[in-house]
Amino acid sequence: MADLHERYVVDLRDIDETRIAVVGGKGAHLGGLSRIEGVRVPDGFCVTTDAFRRAMADVPSLDDRLDRCRAWTRRTRRGSAR
Repeated sequence: MADLHERYVVDLRDIDETRIAVVGGKGAHLGGLSRIEGVRVPDGFCVTTDAFRRAMADVPSLDDRLDRCRAWTRRTRRGSAR
């Protein structure tokens, strides 16, 4: 079994509060709750923080997209003012 840091998806049954750095606080606490007898937590999984970081690094940032939209708007306005 691969180390949790190497995986992008982790089953809730493999998570507890010691894994906050791997799956974030909400995921870690949900995993911990799933281990308490009498507390019903549906089967599920968490996407790891590493997976989130990788996904965000692979897509253009929102700021870049907004800058392109602003530049397009400026060009369009200049063109229509003629």
